[in-house]
Amino acid sequence: MKAARLVALVSAGATLLGTTAMPATAAVKPSTVPIVRTIGTYPTASTWLTIHRGSRTLHTWVLYPRTAPARPLPVVVFAHGWNSSPSVYAALLVAFASAGVVVVAPTSPGLARGTVIADNAAADAAQIADLPVAEAGAAAARLPVTLDPHQVVFIGHSDGGDDVATSAVNPAVRDLGVAGYVDLSGGSTSANARFLRTNVRPLLCVAAFADEYGNWARASAMYAQVRPPKALLGIGRGETHLPPFAVDSAFHRRIWQAVLEFSAWTITGDPRTWSAFVQLATAPGLSFTAASN
Repeated sequence: MKAARLVALVSAGATLLGTTAMPATAAVKPSTVPIVRTIGTYPTASTWLTIHRGSRTLHTWVLYPRTAPARPLPVVVFAHGWNSSPSVYAALLVAFASAGVVVVAPTSPGLARGTVIADNAAADAAQIADLPVAEAGAAAARLPVTLDPHQVVFIGHSDGGDDVATSAVNPAVRDLGVAGYVDLSGGSTSANARFLRTNVRPLLCVAAFADEYGNWARASAMYAQVRPPKALLGIGRGETHLPPFAVDSAFHRRIWQAVLEFSAWTITGDPRTWSAFVQLATAPGLSFTAASN
């Protein structure tokens, strides 16, 4: 059934205007039900893997729930930002794993802190290519958990968000095994702006209004250039570029849970999961817009 157009807008500190409907999804495997639960449900564990892509060595942090049901688990492949590393996002990634998700977070040379920082264009292209290789390497590793190849979402922050967005829209690097994409504090760039309405999976863009690098405008531009289903989440309260995705707080955890609910919805198309996402995304301090067609 074709869903009606969905548009909900909540200004920072305001309440929901009107009602929303569950948009249709281009999910990979709608009948698959992920085990995603509320953040904090499961105790977590982690390990570091060394994964190679040609001459590149990807030191990859894998986080997972220790007591999750014995079934293949949904996967978040996480792309870090410029001059950063997966450990910068430890609070966020542990929170994701505690909801029943395996997090695969490669350290991408050229963008990573402690490596020779490369030209942005070259570093971004390399990180885009790193993400599926890191996922495959984690899936092949002898871990205590099994990764479900049909329940994969790419999430990135800053330059990593740019690269996840490019992965969503550029047919040359598209991975049809990915159910959805989440761009945190990134957006439209010279590398992806030419691709208009070329994505085949849902995209969520999240950025702070007060982002010191002006990335709210780029996130909004990215949202405008992709085809639905899509969503745009703005963060008010004076938040800036990194803290909403690195500092643990009740407000930030609401954003993190919203990202998880969107991710689960891209996999299942479950209207209850979409409703949970909308409820979280329409809290005071957040603005929310979405479209289904």
